[in-house]
Amino acid sequence: MENNKISRYFADEAREKYLGVFAAAFFISAAVLLCFSLANGGYFIYYGDYNAQQIPFYYHVHEAVRNGSLMWDFGTDIGTDLFSSYSFYMLGSPFFWLTVPFPNGAVPYLMPWLLSLKTAVAALTAYAYIRGFSENRNACMLGGLMYAFSGFQLYNIIFNHFHDATAFFPLLLLASDRLMMKKKRGMFALAAAVCAVTNYFFFAGMAVFTVIYFIVNIISGRYKFTVKDFAVYAFEAVLGVVIAAVILVPSAVSLMGNSRATDMLGLKDAFVYAEPLTYLFILKGLFAFPDTALFSVFPASQELDSSSCAAYLPFVSLCGVFAYMKSRKGKKDALTITLTVSFVFMLVPLLNAAFTMFNRQYYARWYFMPVLIMCAMTAVRVGEDVMSLKKYIPLCAALPAVYGIGGYIFAMSAGKRGYLPLIQGIIPAGCLMLLYSMLTDKALSDNKARLTGLLKRAGVCCAVFMAVTAALGKMNVDPMSCSNYVNTMLRSGKDIDSRIKSDGEFFRADWCELYPNQGMMWDLGSCTSFISTVSPSIFDFHRGLGYERSVSSKFTFTYSALRSLLSVKYYFDAPLYDGSTMREPMPLLGGSVEAFGYEQVAGDLLAYRNNCYIPMGFAYDMYTTDSEFRSEPLTIFRTQALLEAVILDSEQAERFSDILTPYNMEDCHYEYPRMKEICDEKAAHSCEYFKPDSKGFSARYVSDRDSLVFFSVPYDKGWSARINGVPIPVDRVSYGFMAVRCPAGTSEIRFDYVSKPLVTGAVISLCGMGVWVLYFILQRKLLKGKVK
Repeated sequence: MENNKISRYFADEAREKYLGVFAAAFFISAAVLLCFSLANGGYFIYYGDYNAQQIPFYYHVHEAVRNGSLMWDFGTDIGTDLFSSYSFYMLGSPFFWLTVPFPNGAVPYLMPWLLSLKTAVAALTAYAYIRGFSENRNACMLGGLMYAFSGFQLYNIIFNHFHDATAFFPLLLLASDRLMMKKKRGMFALAAAVCAVTNYFFFAGMAVFTVIYFIVNIISGRYKFTVKDFAVYAFEAVLGVVIAAVILVPSAVSLMGNSRATDMLGLKDAFVYAEPLTYLFILKGLFAFPDTALFSVFPASQELDSSSCAAYLPFVSLCGVFAYMKSRKGKKDALTITLTVSFVFMLVPLLNAAFTMFNRQYYARWYFMPVLIMCAMTAVRVGEDVMSLKKYIPLCAALPAVYGIGGYIFAMSAGKRGYLPLIQGIIPAGCLMLLYSMLTDKALSDNKARLTGLLKRAGVCCAVFMAVTAALGKMNVDPMSCSNYVNTMLRSGKDIDSRIKSDGEFFRADWCELYPNQGMMWDLGSCTSFISTVSPSIFDFHRGLGYERSVSSKFTFTYSALRSLLSVKYYFDAPLYDGSTMREPMPLLGGSVEAFGYEQVAGDLLAYRNNCYIPMGFAYDMYTTDSEFRSEPLTIFRTQALLEAVILDSEQAERFSDILTPYNMEDCHYEYPRMKEICDEKAAHSCEYFKPDSKGFSARYVSDRDSLVFFSVPYDKGWSARINGVPIPVDRVSYGFMAVRCPAGTSEIRFDYVSKPLVTGAVISLCGMGVWVLYFILQRKLLKGKVK
């Protein structure tokens, strides 16, 4: 009986499907993810960035928010501004804030449910947008589901935070249409603000696409252009950005020091892709089932391999798009022109880079925008005539089939997994054969029946597609590694608290490559991290050592002195297994670093203690300058110099000349016994305690003379310091750290942090929101006046 009600609901073309499309997308996604989660005790374990970033990020930031630590974060890398670092990932997303009422331990369990919710919202907002083009509600529902389960969405399960942006993007185009076509004012500004707050990176691309969309609609005649309308449109766009300043301002300040954000596309690569495979990836992304990110069988760069180059539409592929374009041939159709322009932008590197502020790295992470246009075109056409898709089935089936067979042959000859391209080709080709059989079914005699059949089959295919994607991703993680991940990353925090952190002392840790963000789960500071957005001072410090930091902080084992400088007390290594039995740990860290010795097993990790550990906050006796420091060509000796000498500029060197003496860089060529001696001396004269809290940190330093006390905490203009209650200046030293001058005797040191960009952005946002409220009220009054 219930099944009949559901069937009648979806067959009734006169009934709005807002609730239906939301429920269908949520149920499909949740059912698939729940099956995979139950196999791992309730956790959805995927691979790559999802495991290494998404889960620990959500867990860590959730804990910080619940603890009130909204300013400085000691748990990400060696320390960073929380909002600047995580506004890209989740702090602006309403989906993240839904987790805050739940206890911290529930967060890993909530991840698949949040992904299902994001998928459902994407289907809902896409449906709402497409309704502006078609009166056929079933066709619009089909379009909403295709958008929510498109190749782009499936590919980017590994990058969970992308789904926050795609969920709200349709609202931006919907609000644009309502503003220009129905004079519904205020919503465009609000939609722009929501998209900008949710993810500023994607909003930059959305802004470019919206400009294209606006121009195309003017050219096609869909929008009626007047100076007044343009002024209102521009005003609301700017107002939306102003309202989002609470996220945009701190993010912009942080990005200024990020090497990835400032690495611009060169003129020589502006018109032709340097990597020819890019063109194959673009074509494949349109017709074939999406790649498993990072695991292409073709010899592509890692950059291309993780570019999100996927735009496949479930079940119908581009048949509906071709049929729509054919039906509008010779007309100035807005959707056709928008999609054509999008294809041109895909093929030209300079134009493609416009969506990422002309960054040098190749990204196709704006493809969900033309995907929405393709979904609208398909929905409109199937609402008019489903049979019109039949003509394009052979082409749309042949292309992925050729790719699948060719990719299989190449993969097998190269010793790679041939089943991947075969699956990518067979799935879309098989779906189109199913579509063909439906279209030739004489029992479906009219368009309404065919559309209902198409909608049902598309829903089933969406579930199958998501299941295949999840399964392929899981195949990249062997069962033993998955079990280790659950036991180590998600379940062993209490064991760490009770033993390694028993004395409550602050220290940092270092981690093996498998667990770069484990410190976030165990609430430990770290010198290792896998996160793109950290304090600009961290990037400056890496540059000072002689190399660029990209997406992670990771130092080779030979940099023992650097770990001592950064107060690293433990290194955690993944154990070696012989089958299911753990082998005996190495007596020394990999047998290569004398400073570390094996101590115990922590969770499923081996803990090695740093015998040259220096607690946070120690004094220097010597200094060097940038030019002197760079005169040493080898990084390993540079790091050893940092143990004995702080790097100062000329003004600082003069100001501290009474307590510091120049350092001879030739003295940095020493062996382990000398390093142990230096570290023991620094540890003996370090702070008596160092206690971070939600507002900054406190420390106590005792000395019989004036001293320059160094803290390996990244410098930021938001830091202020007091010693014994008296404000003192904070010096930026050693390419991005902080130091203060402490007088002889006992110094009670207090550092407080207030994110000035965040405060500035919050003030601007409040002002912008006030303007929006006044604007909205004024528009309502004017509208009432016209009605009277």
